[in-house]
Amino acid sequence: MDLLAGEEMIWEGHPTWRSIISFYVKWTLAALVPLAVIVVANVAGASWPSWVGIVTFLGGFALLLLAGWVRRHFTRYRITTKHLLIRTGILSRNENSASLDRVQNIRVVQRSPEPAKQLTPVTPSAIIVAMSGRSAARSTVRESG
Repeated sequence: MDLLAGEEMIWEGHPTWRSIISFYVKWTLAALVPLAVIVVANVAGASWPSWVGIVTFLGGFALLLLAGWVRRHFTRYRITTKHLLIRTGILSRNENSASLDRVQNIRVVQRSPEPAKQLTPVTPSAIIVAMSGRSAARSTVRESG
């Protein structure tokens, strides 16, 4: 991801943890399944040890946190004066880029659960490319830097 001649960096970074909150919720619920099975079995009269379910949940939750960190750490966004770039992967690298000349419109959406709090910076994962005028998109990207 080297810069081209005359190209300047506007922003570079990783996604925020909030961008993959559904990943954390889904796999936390999946990690709770063994514990729930043991609790239901014990209520039904079986004598399964509860510590097995707790240890399984804690191990699964630790793996979940590690997987989420790896997923975010090995995803990099870059916005330059000429391109939008997204690079993902550890062993199998995947790099996507779009020239700003091809971008026709950028719509940034950020919702805050508490409007009174200060909003955090928007990551490029919140950028939605739609159909509209090109010059407005380029000036919007340049003004955000």
